Formats: sequence, structure tokens, C-alpha cells
Amino acid sequence: MAETWRVVLASGEVREVLVHRDDSDSRYSDSRYRWCAGGLRGRTPRSAIVSSLALADVDVAEILAPGELTRAELRAQAWCEGAEAMREALRAALWQSLSAEQIDALRALPVPPCPEVSR
Repeated sequence: MAETWRVVLASGEVREVLVHRDDSDSRYSDSRYRWCAGGLRGRTPRSAIVSSLALADVDVAEILAPGELTRAELRAQAWCEGAEAMREALRAALWQSLSAEQIDALRALPVPPCPEVSR
């Protein structure tokens, strides 16, 4: 079973790391260290990645399991949700004083992307 984890470096670069479980019974397999990443083993996928990255001597900011969002992605998501909530609040406050055309124009406004994260 292989999984693709992501690693965010201190520079902001995101790299993918393939992690797999070695359930073979070869003489090189240790039942305590079944997870492999970059040729190194660990008791968990995360510990195998840490071992591999330590050997590579890279500065790591985040290690993310499959499906986990980076901090930058979480910030962008929160920013967009906040922008949408603000737009809805403004729409509700102005609802009574606007014409139907003005309300339609507000509904059509795009939510701009977060300036910190390119999409």
C-alpha cells in the first residue's frame, strides 16, 4: 500500500513523498519498522518521512498526510469563506434599499483569490 504525503519546506516549496508499507518477510524487514520513504524506514509513515528528510538535510515546515491541507491552503480557504460571509452580510444589510438589478450585480461578484496563495 502506497500513499503520497506532502512536505512543505521552509522556503514554501511543496514536495510529494511516496510512502509505502513493507509487509515482506525478507531478512532486511523489521516488523517494527514497516513504513518506507526515500529508502528509509520508520514505525509510522510520518517517522519514515522524518528520517528521509533528516538525511536529505532540508528545512521542513510541515509534513502532511494524504488529504491534509497546508497552512497556506487553510488560510486561503478561511479568507475565501470570510469574504463570502462578508458579501452575504452586506447583501442582507442592503437588501431593502437595492433594486433587483443591483442585487443581481452583487450576486455576480467574484470572490478574489487570497493574495498569499497562487491558484
